[in-house]
Amino acid sequence: DNGCMGSQSQTWSALYAKNTAKKNKKWLDGTLHARQMGSRWGVTLKTETGVVLEEGNVPSGVLCEGGEFALELYLVQVDGLANGQSALPSSSAPAEASTNVRSGFRRPVQQPFQRPAQQ
Repeated sequence: DNGCMGSQSQTWSALYAKNTAKKNKKWLDGTLHARQMGSRWGVTLKTETGVVLEEGNVPSGVLCEGGEFALELYLVQVDGLANGQSALPSSSAPAEASTNVRSGFRRPVQQPFQRPAQQ
């Protein structure tokens, strides 16, 4: 299993930032609710407190742990399934899939500012 979507509706932990050209983006924790809509997925990005930020449609390939995509207003990095959900059918899900662990997720790395060398 690669952690990709496995049922018609799931909730993911995610990081989001405003979709800007800035190099140093401020990434915040949120949730991503996804529902199957034909060959694409309808997604709703929410803050940790449940405030809806944006809705959109994305191809199914980006809804995997570590997947990244851009909505109109926000950039999104998919963390993992929220609340112990599993992308596998529940009858074949391993027991450890019921814990919400953020292992293996890479947060964006901000490079320290370096002054250009004077010539």
